[in-house]
Amino acid sequence: LNGHAEKTITAINKVLYFSFLKIDSVNSWFFGLDLVKTPKQAGTWIYLLIPLITGILQYFQAQASMPKASPTAAVVQDKPSSIKATEGKKPEGQGDFQKAMNTQMKYMFPLMIGWFSYTLPIGLALYWNIFSIMGIMQYRKVNGKSKMLNVKQTVKD
Repeated sequence: LNGHAEKTITAINKVLYFSFLKIDSVNSWFFGLDLVKTPKQAGTWIYLLIPLITGILQYFQAQASMPKASPTAAVVQDKPSSIKATEGKKPEGQGDFQKAMNTQMKYMFPLMIGWFSYTLPIGLALYWNIFSIMGIMQYRKVNGKSKMLNVKQTVKD
């Protein structure tokens, strides 16, 4: 085994591992789209449609995941008056700031992602599209029943 073990292990490694590493080229085409081209470079309508779809999907995902503005909590009757006066109130301007930030994120983020999709390779936009669709489906699966229950309770009241 003096020196033969090293040669044997090297021969086994070449057979097992190096055959997989000999990739001539990577195919960058997917359903007739070159994934490394940007819509800005390609200029065809299908390439220009992808960033638009990306922005729309990002908008729907942001809209689905934004929490609804909760009304101030009702004051409970059995608490002392000093607690009643402060309960359910937010510091001045915090609610307006949060609402403005949510609105800005809901509209600006999809526009920003749409612009990135226009200037970066189309493969990244397709990646964002798939994960946006999955995120929307997951949100509806997890939160769909609770929203339906809230709607039914509102209708009953």
